[in-house]
Amino acid sequence: VILKVILDQQNNLSQLLKQPLLKDKVHPILLIVIEKVAAFRGDQAAHPMPKGSIIGREEAEFIVSLTANCIIYLAEKFPN
Repeated sequence: VILKVILDQQNNLSQLLKQPLLKDKVHPILLIVIEKVAAFRGDQAAHPMPKGSIIGREEAEFIVSLTANCIIYLAEKFPN
């Protein structure tokens, strides 16, 4: 959601991460990290766990902390 606010757009995350403003100000590896954290949350943590999946409390806490740090980073990088 923070990227939608920063960019004032309603595109999906993949489209938002390709915007010139982000590509000019954020290291490409960090854009990949943000995309992968969101993908993990969407594919694993936000949906019923697939059979054989090993998503536990530790993984959930890790993703929550990474997500919070991504939000803080983007808010500081784009303070407007």
